[in-house]
Amino acid sequence: EIPLPENPVRKGYTFLGWNDAFTGVFYEAGQSVGLFDTEVRSFSAEWEINSYTVTFKGNGGIFDDGQNSVKFTVKYKDPIPSPDNPYFEHHDLTKWICITEGYEHLEIGNPMPACDLVFVADWQLKKFEVVFDANMGVFPDGDTVKMFNVPYGERIPLPDNPSRVGYLFGGWSPEVGVMDEENGKKFYAQWQSDPEAHEAEYSIETHIMDIEGNYTDSTKTFAVGAIGEYVKLDPPEKTGFSIGEKSVLSGIVAEDGSLVLKVYYERNKHVLRALVDS
Repeated sequence: EIPLPENPVRKGYTFLGWNDAFTGVFYEAGQSVGLFDTEVRSFSAEWEINSYTVTFKGNGGIFDDGQNSVKFTVKYKDPIPSPDNPYFEHHDLTKWICITEGYEHLEIGNPMPACDLVFVADWQLKKFEVVFDANMGVFPDGDTVKMFNVPYGERIPLPDNPSRVGYLFGGWSPEVGVMDEENGKKFYAQWQSDPEAHEAEYSIETHIMDIEGNYTDSTKTFAVGAIGEYVKLDPPEKTGFSIGEKSVLSGIVAEDGSLVLKVYYERNKHVLRALVDS
């Protein structure tokens, strides 16, 4: 009998035995080889590629089958697969992190190493939009609306208090608390008349007639005047239009901001006569 060498080793593979290149006979690992009458015989090692286990842990998330982990069997050097994303209420999956010592750098799609791997889900809280409407007031930077994205379950930050001529800021409605609505939240500034105010707002509405005779183009702006002051508008001319009789161009500035001045631009009409000779 011919003694065989010690079994060779190859990373990621299992040694199965020897192939006799001359006879085609396969000798399993540990099997002895009989005598032969040729001077030279060649044997080649036979290998089987190994498979390893990749485990994905939901880390608070649940997979479609209701389990908190899922496993894959992957051949050596094949791409590391990606599982279906688990579900974790009010969270977004950011990435999968390998926690196997020495392989923390691995990512989904990398070649499978010659060992088992464990990945855990990395999550972040979902963020939802919060809107603060100054409600006819203005924030210190001149904005009338402030918007924030706030993680679910966290306390909603307050903007700087808005201001409004003739009024005192009375807080927000509804009451500001934690972010607990996936559709976002909107808050409106509340106002109380300032008894010591000397000025108040009044509004100016501008309406423009269309070709059908309807006032479809309307805008609203605000101005400030002394309480009790008589104010009068001098609207700018607009080519092709006249100031309509419905306009309200003057009034007394009210403490409660109820004065509304209105400008109606009425479209001019012209007569076209065609003179036919004879």
